[in-house]
Amino acid sequence: MLITLSRFARDGWWLGAILLTAAPLLAKRSLQSDTGKRLCATTSLRLSFLRNLVRKAEVAAFSRTLATLLSSGLPIVNALRITASTLKDPLYSEALQRMGQSVRDGDLLSAALSKEPLFPDMTANIAEVGEKSGDLSGALQYLAQENEREVDREVRVLMTLLEPAMIPFLGTVVGFIVLAMLLPIFNLGDALQV
Repeated sequence: MLITLSRFARDGWWLGAILLTAAPLLAKRSLQSDTGKRLCATTSLRLSFLRNLVRKAEVAAFSRTLATLLSSGLPIVNALRITASTLKDPLYSEALQRMGQSVRDGDLLSAALSKEPLFPDMTANIAEVGEKSGDLSGALQYLAQENEREVDREVRVLMTLLEPAMIPFLGTVVGFIVLAMLLPIFNLGDALQV
């Protein structure tokens, strides 16, 4: 296997170079399409170790943008429409469009948030506190700060867990190369004794 890989690296380097160049370009292009964005968003919400991170990042972006628009005096329906267009995740953008329609029909923001399963219950609760106190923008700013803090913490935890997970992989690769080089030497010694 090692000799085959070595020959491929020597003779077929151009194919590897083409693949290394084409793969990121194809991945980027497919992720920019609507289908690719939706597939990526759905997959990230199904993976347990990414779900909370994606959720908190989107809630932070939603809260921060909506709070800024509301504090500048924009009506909530228009602010929800603009916020929906700024979010990268298409599932959250669609949820915000549905919320905008719900608010246009007379619901409070907290009621519209509680109908959407993508948003945690705490989001609706904090929005309700902001509506009752008359400071929805301030409540959303607080929500954004808390979610941004949680995102930073979870990214640090994931990075910390990634380092030990890489050690067995690298150990396997190095062990394979060492065995591939040493086993023929041992076999040569046995052949010489015969």
